[in-house]
Amino acid sequence: MNGDLALTIDVGTGSSRACVYSIAEDRVLGVAASVCPIHHPQPDRAEFDPDVWWQHIVGVIAEVVKQVGRPGADYLGVTATSLRQGFVLLDRSGIPLAPGVLNYDRRGASANARIEAQLGIGELYRLSGHWLAPELTLPKLLWFQAEQPDVWRRVAVMLFIHDWVLYRLSGRQATNATLICAGQMADVRNRTWAYDLLREFDIRKSLLPPALESGEQLGGMDANIARAVGLPPGLPVHVGGGDTQFGCLGVGGMGNEQVVIVGGSTTPILLTLNRPMFDPLRYPWVSTHLAPEFWALETNAGLTGMLYKWFRDTFGQAQVAEARRRGLGEYEVLNEIAAQASIGAEGLLVVAASPRWAQDTWQRKAPYVIHNFNVNHQIGHVARSILESVCYGVRGNLEQLERVLDKRFGRVLFSGGSANVPLWAQMMADVLDRPLLAPQVVEPAAAAGAQIVLWGTGSAERLPPPPEILYEPDPGRNSAYEPHYQAYVTLFEKMQEHFSAGAD
Repeated sequence: MNGDLALTIDVGTGSSRACVYSIAEDRVLGVAASVCPIHHPQPDRAEFDPDVWWQHIVGVIAEVVKQVGRPGADYLGVTATSLRQGFVLLDRSGIPLAPGVLNYDRRGASANARIEAQLGIGELYRLSGHWLAPELTLPKLLWFQAEQPDVWRRVAVMLFIHDWVLYRLSGRQATNATLICAGQMADVRNRTWAYDLLREFDIRKSLLPPALESGEQLGGMDANIARAVGLPPGLPVHVGGGDTQFGCLGVGGMGNEQVVIVGGSTTPILLTLNRPMFDPLRYPWVSTHLAPEFWALETNAGLTGMLYKWFRDTFGQAQVAEARRRGLGEYEVLNEIAAQASIGAEGLLVVAASPRWAQDTWQRKAPYVIHNFNVNHQIGHVARSILESVCYGVRGNLEQLERVLDKRFGRVLFSGGSANVPLWAQMMADVLDRPLLAPQVVEPAAAAGAQIVLWGTGSAERLPPPPEILYEPDPGRNSAYEPHYQAYVTLFEKMQEHFSAGAD
């Protein structure tokens, strides 16, 4: 091995990061990040300027390389991960024809009726592993066909954001099946484009970059880019993949029948399998994983961390001020008063997290509700109820995955920001009634990128598993949570039936 450093570019929703990982030392040596501007020209739109974002990306690469201070010869390769569903449309010269489109952009809503009429939801799910959602790439491309035909006629290639980053680095175009699946454009069993499906919607094969597995070397870093960031020209550029799969690999969770809960702004739950499995009820999404022998079943409990952040920012500023005065993190005093409230928060239920990830709960969301509130409840009760609601949402989704697999999971990993809060992690273990392992990984994407670069060199070396904190469930607390969980699921389903958008 000529070098031991792996550079990973991680493009998220509104931010770009670059991380350098030392394979020899098994640790992150440097991280640089930059906030990238997002534009919302209409309520259902989320766009970005590709040229501006590229300047940010080059900037964070140069910053982290300088921060690490190691010679270019020490670098083994570079890879990338990105948000899924987002894309850029390029002309024959590689110039963007329109603003880039982000993952939560919902302009594709008008195209979903056409997709369902032309194919049918059952056949679509069996082929692509995904049910209808306006955020997916396929309906958003159909929007361009219908609403901007002059742009569409000039499109030479559609690149997911990961693909576009690697293209700008190497001049070569390729994608990965984790991105294709998330776009609802995959033959998920065969890990490639669903060419027959796309032909039905007049999406030409020539618009689609080749699908390569994670780790494959796409090319070498462009000399001009290399000089701008302080790296050697020709540094191997390797295919990466989608952000959720990266997070799973980075915490050591990519093993057959392994479940990873990622507690962040949202809370995805991902089950790794050595085969694709399709749910007769069509609840979890079926996707490919980063290694060619693995697939994934995916669910999500919704805007979980975002809800707690909203509560902190809107009602918890006195607790934030107290935390700052005591030199603590901004959530810590709020967590303290949540811990003082009893299990079940004196009957209070904040119904927000979704215990069932499905087309109806995604497309027709009921409004969030604070149920059973009275004047005896205090801010700690509401804070605790929000934390509990996330655990209830995760449990419901976990039970759906167990139903599909017909097996109870034992070893469950809990990662992300929520897993770093002992109160929340213990609560999750108690509600789920199973041991919870919290991997201690500073930058999961960096660790995943290093492993993928190793794959690309042909090395069989595997990064050592990260240290973990074990949270054992308490049977007494689990019994105490049980009636509150059942009440939560019942109320959630009633809200979906009577108050969701579009309900009769």
